[in-house]
Amino acid sequence: MKNPFIPSQSKICRAADTALLFSVVLIALAAAVSSFVKYLAGVAL
Repeated sequence: MKNPFIPSQSKICRAADTALLFSVVLIALAAAVSSFVKYLAGVAL
């Protein structure tokens, strides 16, 4: 069985891994900004 923690050698697979990692980070940042804006909108009222 291959170790899933060793990065693949294929450039396409490595690009997909990188895209998945960055998409998770960007979604988390978007959620944080969204909740902060929602909080500020609630405070302003």
